[in-house]
Amino acid sequence: MGGKLTRYLRIFFREPQWEKVRGVFWFVVITLVFHILWRIWADAIHFAPIPHLISVLQLFLVHQVYDISAFILRDILNVTLYTEPPVLISKNGVRLILGESASGLKQICQFAILILLFRGSWKQKAWYIPAGIIILHLTNIFRIMCLVVIAMHWPQQIQYAHDNYLRILYYVVIFGLWLLWIEKISARSSRKAKTG
Repeated sequence: MGGKLTRYLRIFFREPQWEKVRGVFWFVVITLVFHILWRIWADAIHFAPIPHLISVLQLFLVHQVYDISAFILRDILNVTLYTEPPVLISKNGVRLILGESASGLKQICQFAILILLFRGSWKQKAWYIPAGIIILHLTNIFRIMCLVVIAMHWPQQIQYAHDNYLRILYYVVIFGLWLLWIEKISARSSRKAKTG
């Protein structure tokens, strides 16, 4: 039994036909390990040795998400919305409190670590990571706007949507950005390096 398992693992980790599956495997492993380490860092040691920096970054991002979401909903989409920072209040009185977890900092760090750990040129990573951070920030704004709409029409579904659909949306976007990196951007620079 041990010999067969060893043989299968060797095939999985060495054979070229398994390369794409290996990439997804490492994406999942890195995502799970990152999530566990982030929870330990946040809950057990309170972001030591840089708790103040993390707090400032989270506060900055929450304010950005709050201000942009409120502006788009109120001034562009003409949604009736009341604001008492950091609370968004829908026209039917449902209050959405944007706390530190609404900052998106964890997802931004996760994305950056994924791109840093996977192959690709540092020159490409230098522009792709900031571009991905902007996309994730826009995703977070969209997520908050969706929560306001859900609060207006289906207030009993807010927690479910927040914990399920809209959280999954974040990871779908991270996976899509990672896939674009692996399949197009870093693959293209690898082909250029081989031919050039």
